[in-house]
Amino acid sequence: MKILKKSYIFAMALTVASMSSCSDWLDYNPKDKTTAEQQFSTRDGYYSAVNGVYNRLTTSTLYGSNLTYGAIDLMAKRYEPGSSTTTTRYYWANNRYIYLDSELGAIWKAAYQDILNINVILKNLTEQNGRVLNNIDHNLIKGDLLALRAFLHFDMLRLFGTVYSRDAETPVIPYNNTAEAQAYALKSSKDIVYNCLLPDLEEAEKCLKDVDPVLQSGANATNNENGDNYRNYRQLRMNYYAVALLKARVYQWAGDNDNALAEARKITDDSKVKEFFPFVNSDKLLGNTVNPDRVFSTEVLFGFYDAARDNIFTSYFDGANLSALTVYQPRLSYLETLFTNQGDYRYQTWWKRNGSYYNFIKYKEITYDKDDVPMYALLMPLMRVSEAYYIAAEALAAQANATDAANYLNTVLDARGETLLDPETATVIDVANELKLEYMREFWGEGQIFFMFKRRYMTIGKELNAAANASVSASASIYVLPLPSNEQENR
Repeated sequence: MKILKKSYIFAMALTVASMSSCSDWLDYNPKDKTTAEQQFSTRDGYYSAVNGVYNRLTTSTLYGSNLTYGAIDLMAKRYEPGSSTTTTRYYWANNRYIYLDSELGAIWKAAYQDILNINVILKNLTEQNGRVLNNIDHNLIKGDLLALRAFLHFDMLRLFGTVYSRDAETPVIPYNNTAEAQAYALKSSKDIVYNCLLPDLEEAEKCLKDVDPVLQSGANATNNENGDNYRNYRQLRMNYYAVALLKARVYQWAGDNDNALAEARKITDDSKVKEFFPFVNSDKLLGNTVNPDRVFSTEVLFGFYDAARDNIFTSYFDGANLSALTVYQPRLSYLETLFTNQGDYRYQTWWKRNGSYYNFIKYKEITYDKDDVPMYALLMPLMRVSEAYYIAAEALAAQANATDAANYLNTVLDARGETLLDPETATVIDVANELKLEYMREFWGEGQIFFMFKRRYMTIGKELNAAANASVSASASIYVLPLPSNEQENR
């Protein structure tokens, strides 16, 4: 699974000749009818616009930093920024839950601008049904973008919405499913989950179930000689399996354990998923100091390529070369407590001891032939197979089925070289405690831990706090981010 260097100059092998027109189009007002007609007059134009939408996800404002290894992980106390200097002011503030309006406003604006662009593409799909795209391309794009719209809205809900288990009725964020740039009424968490997110995801699943190549050939991370890669690299798109996992996430957020379990099992119990997205091969990972697959790419259901991924390590985590005022690193005793089993593959491959600290090296540059690049060299994960097993285990534990819950959890523990639970003696509490630790071990640099804390309305005990040996009490001031002022002023 390798790709040529030249094929990922902009967005790996998904770039098309008309990409520059997509960048221009994204800067136009969606009401510019002439521009839209030109953009959506060809198959290339559609896929160019889709690529532009995905390209915006990778900016530092969204998943290129803030919603993966950056602000969101600092909010989860994953590591401690060294100082409140100008260059680290934003991160220092987030680490102490002093949310900066300008930064929240930037995240909000970027997400809803991308949602608006998604809606423009979907609107043209509907209006031109059958005139430009064949049935396969129409359904691939429609399913993809409906799911991506839900993905973005869901993260805005998880950031700015109330804690669902405590208040699902208060209006919190808007859900925009039109191509009109205007202020939309705020909806409650329950309304968004059941009347917006899930209908979009159900429709996306219907669109993809008969046409998504992932169902026959998996990720298909290979470059076509003819340059038509629209149906390849399915890990970089909201494919059928990513949709199922996102549905499981949404149901879990709402505390709907039966449906969360049903959706998670579409991943965990599917033989094709086991074939196409296998757990990382430890034989190829451990002892490989040249080009290890530290992101466990075979397991990634959805992610993106970051051509500058190497800069993440050098700019934030390189304790050997960064000032102590700026490097991000967990306190030493925390990491050693979290990984009591130091045979854990994540401990062995993501962490390097540096004096009295550990450096996070998951995104450190690997060595490879510049003309023959391993596909995982620039991959940033957003959704992975292991999460489906965690969701299934949590749902089963909630149903008082500790044995089956332990078995699902053990699948991941075994794949990580961790100590297994005994299914015959494990209790629901045992499963819950291990699940909590597993989330902490598994999702470093992927932005999921703050959402777990918020969903459970957890006190971040000192044993979970990698920034300081102290507890942080659960409160709305921590877990419910204020709507940006520019959004409030428009209402």
